Amino acid sequence: ITKLKRAYRILFRSALPLKTSLKIIRDELDGDNISYLLEFIETSTRGICR
Repeated sequence: ITKLKRAYRILFRSALPLKTSLKIIRDELDGDNISYLLEFIETSTRGICR
């Protein structure tokens, strides 16, 4: 849960561009849930709303 909270903060609360946020999450965090989140965002055809 802590890793997901950190990923959420990096993704939605930081002013970084999406690609930079995803790279930081990939480099700093690991786990099945993080992998699932990254895969979902990267394969989304409609994108995400930040």
